[in-house]
Amino acid sequence: MVDVMEQVKDFLVRNKTEFAILKISHIRSDRGKDGDIKNQLQEFLNHYEEHFYCSTDEKVLLHELPIGQLRGKMLMVFDYNEHIDPSRGRFRYHDAGDISNATQPNIGVFDKYANKGSYKDMRSDQLEKWTKQSSHLGKGGLFLLSWTLTGDIVETLAAEANKHLLEELRTNVPRLGKPNIIYIDFLDKALTSSIISFNFQ
Repeated sequence: MVDVMEQVKDFLVRNKTEFAILKISHIRSDRGKDGDIKNQLQEFLNHYEEHFYCSTDEKVLLHELPIGQLRGKMLMVFDYNEHIDPSRGRFRYHDAGDISNATQPNIGVFDKYANKGSYKDMRSDQLEKWTKQSSHLGKGGLFLLSWTLTGDIVETLAAEANKHLLEELRTNVPRLGKPNIIYIDFLDKALTSSIISFNFQ
């Protein structure tokens, strides 16, 4: 976590027009210590609080904020209810079943990964979800395209998924609209820059 937070902090210092969304999830323990882990995590995050976007509105809808308010900040979102406090930069992340009714505070995201090890099956799953949500883009919460494969050798699976992504975006963005978030494993500068370029088309 130190490495992640320091890299994000340094990135935002160098790129003052950007902001970063950090989602905290998958707090697990086979010894029943998840509460302790969450408490320790919150104590750790206190050291970075000055870099967080904060709000006095507990029900703020983050996806409706002007980007200018977020620039240079870390947007911390959590997929559990403990320690949520927008005034200290801790916001709730909700998995929305449909982006048209993603009205829960603070951020609602249609975030449904395929859970498939086959590229063909993952592609089919994500294109079906993108198609079903396309009419809601820009009218509710956010749509996350989860371009990831599930399996043991994540780097190899990511390489397979990533090599097809740009062509799928070129083909489907014109007819389905732009995903709000594209989730991938093992990103690199060239792929990231190409994804970002779709914002200007």
